[in-house]
Amino acid sequence: LRASAVAGFSLRRFSIQSVVKRVHERKARHAGNAMDLPAARELVGAFAHLRPLLFGAQDACLFDSLAIVELLARRGIFPTWVFGVQTAPFAAHCWVQDGTVVFNDTPERVRRFTPILAI
Repeated sequence: LRASAVAGFSLRRFSIQSVVKRVHERKARHAGNAMDLPAARELVGAFAHLRPLLFGAQDACLFDSLAIVELLARRGIFPTWVFGVQTAPFAAHCWVQDGTVVFNDTPERVRRFTPILAI
């Protein structure tokens, strides 16, 4: 709940550039931390279970991804927040992953997008 509140507040109060910069700087401060993939999966699973109570995930990839990034950061886990685009038809999307493990989407879907920013 706290991670969703922080994500919502951040996206309403600050520019996306400021939000991305804050996430990038926080992750840089913790560079070298090993990813605890089992813990990350457990936390993301709990988040996915509670998501319908918080918001509809349809067309909310920015909020969803930022909330997951905030949730994991509170536990010392710093995955990659990826922004991507596709051209035909044009679409933009973001998601959270570590290596080839996609936390809040499917690999099949994110493959359609060309990453333009990874934090």
